[in-house]
Amino acid sequence: MRLILKSYNIHTLRKLINHIRLFVYQYDQNVRHNIRYIPKCRRLFNILRSPHVDKDSRDQIGISSYKVIIIEKYLCRELLSMMLENINIPASVQVTIIR
Repeated sequence: MRLILKSYNIHTLRKLINHIRLFVYQYDQNVRHNIRYIPKCRRLFNILRSPHVDKDSRDQIGISSYKVIIIEKYLCRELLSMMLENINIPASVQVTIIR
């Protein structure tokens, strides 16, 4: 079973990973998990400061997104449903479950 977590803030993502790790270890110590950090995806945008002739005057804005894949072996559905109910998942984190 794979949990894919995606967020624009790495600190909230790391806190959520620690909560998941502690929750799973608390209820079932035989579950093995593998955490893989995917390289961050960065999108850059150039914005013109002036609407007139000065094209050299530009600002560059970047948005970084972070992605983590948690591979849980031998995780039962009951433990997964308890985990999703009891852990407070921030609104800024997108969670996808692949079985």
